[in-house]
Amino acid sequence: MEVGAIEPINQILGGICIWDLEGISLSHAWNMTPSIAYKMMQIMTTSFPMKVHAFHIVNQNWAFDIGYNIFKPLITDERMRQRLHIHGTNYESLHKHIDPKYLPKRYGGELNNYNSFYEWYISMRKEVKVLKELKLLGYSDDAEEAKLDEETRKAINAPF
Repeated sequence: MEVGAIEPINQILGGICIWDLEGISLSHAWNMTPSIAYKMMQIMTTSFPMKVHAFHIVNQNWAFDIGYNIFKPLITDERMRQRLHIHGTNYESLHKHIDPKYLPKRYGGELNNYNSFYEWYISMRKEVKVLKELKLLGYSDDAEEAKLDEETRKAINAPF
């Protein structure tokens, strides 16, 4: 989400977040303490540089459902409660909020499936503007930077 928030249009218009929790196990859930859950909600509602209009959670398992029921009382902001939608594998429920023409086929949509974050991240790593912003935000990796061509390395290290 941080990389998506770099674009000014996203900062102005905001967006919708889909969290696909497929593959999240009970061992992952044990790491989600009430303190961490509360901090995540606070960051998303008060400190994130773009407006998130809705959070849609799909493909969650029973462990998430139990954890959510425990943490739900911590969501005291009514606006946040209205933005949070739990769908499971009921994609028709998701389609009531997001038109299928904007969703990949794996969510019952019309778009081709993609390898989620990885393909998007790789495509973003080719954008000089994004690389510059990431470096300014402290997400610099010397090993990754060394793999870039000389022109790109100079561009991301040049002052604005």
